[in-house]
Amino acid sequence: MEKIKSFLVALVCLAASATLTAQSPYMTRVFEFTPAPSQFIHVYPAATLGMDEAAVANLAEIELAGREDSWVTLGAFGGYIVVGFDHDIQNEAGQKDFQVLGNSFYSTYATYGEPGIVMVADDVNGNGLPDDPWYEIAGSAYASCVKNYSLTYYKPADSLDNATGIIDEYIRWRDNQGNTGYMPKNGYHSQSYYPCWYGDSCTFTGTFIPNDILSQCNYGYCDAVPNQDANSGIDISDAVNADGTPANLQKIRFIKVYTGTYKVENPFGENSTEFCGAKDLHATVGIQNNTVEEFSLISNANNQLLFNAPEEGQGMLYSLDGQRIAAYTINHGFNALNLESISDGIYVLAMQGRNKTYRLKVIKR
Repeated sequence: MEKIKSFLVALVCLAASATLTAQSPYMTRVFEFTPAPSQFIHVYPAATLGMDEAAVANLAEIELAGREDSWVTLGAFGGYIVVGFDHDIQNEAGQKDFQVLGNSFYSTYATYGEPGIVMVADDVNGNGLPDDPWYEIAGSAYASCVKNYSLTYYKPADSLDNATGIIDEYIRWRDNQGNTGYMPKNGYHSQSYYPCWYGDSCTFTGTFIPNDILSQCNYGYCDAVPNQDANSGIDISDAVNADGTPANLQKIRFIKVYTGTYKVENPFGENSTEFCGAKDLHATVGIQNNTVEEFSLISNANNQLLFNAPEEGQGMLYSLDGQRIAAYTINHGFNALNLESISDGIYVLAMQGRNKTYRLKVIKR
């Protein structure tokens, strides 16, 4: 719970709104968060038994927005996240248009990355939802990848989930190529690696990057090269149709990232794409940091929250378990919010400004 509280206090994500005075360079919404099994499940983010997919997606949204120093794990092959922006990202000729952030790094001997496939979509129907056609970014290893690969993971027995120590035959899996195997549990993480909000099995389908070509993932992926590498930027012009022909997109609004590999490196465990957010590379000019600042509280009593705001925008009220409770239009200057319909408890009100994230602890009694 303390970890969740720290996420809420530190950052926030907003849905797109006409009242916003400026575009955020960062993603502003997590629409789906569907990780595959992994040693970091229930840790990044800190999901707990009883949460559903919507609540877990909200936890991911809260952790990621407006920052480059936090992350969620997508798990082993196929685990994915779908995010959106409060504006269209334009396809500028000859330029990298957006960046998906990971936590890969250089060492003296190699680049350590866990490549995630990147897909993009435009808001063609204008409803603000990622329900339009998706297009894959044809990265540097695209021609050598396996298309339409599927892998199914099976929920382990409770006795294995609750056991500690190394378990070689932990989470059983089967793919559509006739292969079977087990994801092991290692000695570093003892919690369940199987997402607690899934049923007895979960299946993921997409482009698979064979282990012997991982070194070819030099551009067009998430978490393949360090964020400071110029190749971590992505050109919308690299988006392709299902048959590999250019999609010729002029702009996008949504991004989907999923782990493109299945690789276990004992004793450290499976490869898992870490997603640290996404940003529009054309919207970052003049916005050098995204600091967190408190709203100026006047009063928090008698079902009324009174405060001053330095900017106008849309504020979101979150509970401490990651639920998005309500949305409010925040005015520049004095604000009075009626909390009468909100259940008693502790919340965080947060808003993305021009180059700052504003927050306020809210107590309803």
